[in-house]
Amino acid sequence: MKRALLFFCFSLGVSCAPSERDLQTQAQAFLDEYTVKFKALYYLSALAEWASNTNIVEGDTTNAHNTKIANET
Repeated sequence: MKRALLFFCFSLGVSCAPSERDLQTQAQAFLDEYTVKFKALYYLSALAEWASNTNIVEGDTTNAHNTKIANET
């Protein structure tokens, strides 16, 4: 009886496990979404760095602050 119950639970677990293809699809979807977000954040960070390095005003610390905020996001 215990073996039958154990076999049933094992069979149920195996049949409910996601397939290799499902895992690959989920992983690819995650990577695609991550890449889009990373590119957007990287672009904003690069713009802030560029502004900080090209728009230099004596005594103005807003560029440095904005760059720091962009790089922390």
